[in-house]
Amino acid sequence: MTYKSIDTIFAEHDRAGRLVRFVPPMDPDQSICRDLWMTPALHDWCHQLDSRRSIDYKANIQSHLKQFVVGAEIDNCDYMKHLDDRIWEFRVQLERRKDNTRIFGAFVALNTFIAIRQELRSKIDWSKDVGKTLDKVSEFVSPHRLPNPVPFSNCLTKGYDCFKEASK
Repeated sequence: MTYKSIDTIFAEHDRAGRLVRFVPPMDPDQSICRDLWMTPALHDWCHQLDSRRSIDYKANIQSHLKQFVVGAEIDNCDYMKHLDDRIWEFRVQLERRKDNTRIFGAFVALNTFIAIRQELRSKIDWSKDVGKTLDKVSEFVSPHRLPNPVPFSNCLTKGYDCFKEASK
């Protein structure tokens, strides 16, 4: 078996249309500090108009994800949450409680996250959704093993809040 780096694997998925890199609109003084990859369905969902929700619903989700990409300080309590040995969720918590969305995925390398799916918090079947996410992430990164996500510093090089991790 030939060894491929995670970057090579993701480039192949990108060329084949199986993964899309999330690149938000940025200010001139911002740059990409972390990689956020997602399935095409999730990427499309993040950018589609949704007339049933508040006008800014998807813009707020994109803004939330942008914080990760540009290297803003995040934590594993309010911004993200560690769900099991490998799976994390972005906790998009908007003003209206029913708009609270979770985006499931995993860190596949330092500063690199793959987002697989989203669900409204009220509709999540936690064990089923975590298991399905882990299976899908494993398909995308095979033959690589996912990094150990604890401590949070195993996932990010900077811009994380260890205080919240210690207070679990």
